Amino acid sequence: MSTEIAEFEKKKDMQGMWVFIASEALLFGGLFLCLTVLHSLHAVSFAEGTRLMNLRLGTLNTAILLTSSWTLALAIEFMKLGKSRFYLFTLTVALGFSFLLIKAWEYHEHIRDGFFPSANSRLPLFFFLYFTSTGLHALHVFVGLGLILWLTKTLKSSTRPVLHESLMENVGLYWHFVDIIWVFLYPALYLIGRSV
Repeated sequence: MSTEIAEFEKKKDMQGMWVFIASEALLFGGLFLCLTVLHSLHAVSFAEGTRLMNLRLGTLNTAILLTSSWTLALAIEFMKLGKSRFYLFTLTVALGFSFLLIKAWEYHEHIRDGFFPSANSRLPLFFFLYFTSTGLHALHVFVGLGLILWLTKTLKSSTRPVLHESLMENVGLYWHFVDIIWVFLYPALYLIGRSV
């Protein structure tokens, strides 16, 4: 009977996480809709904004986040098998912080070059959407890193980390969602219209 209760609790936890992810998807969906509509209405200025993006740093950040998803998935699978691989959690956190540092450097470059959105800046609409969408995404990365650190601490202090399977899966699901959002932001801000 206790196994059935544990399975029910796990399903309930996962359903709650999926509802949360769905609400987050609606939030970012609104941003993507905004980007799409404004890109079609202001194609020339959006193409110019895209060309001002640092493609190397954007591509590097994409590789970093995708790798961090892989290391977290590996860490969770090892923990489910009862094999502690805490260095994979540490590597995931290091990759996440690397992403944030690179993004901070990009912000620094744009602000230094006068692209922070204001009434007298160049391409205010594009850069308003850029800073809003990437800033919101960076906030989610920061929250995800906090969750991974909390998960690592919880698993290290547990005598049987495998009992925290639903917790591991929920944190992994959140981190993968954050990565997927970047996979959509990257082409929208760094690629589409670059050749126009």
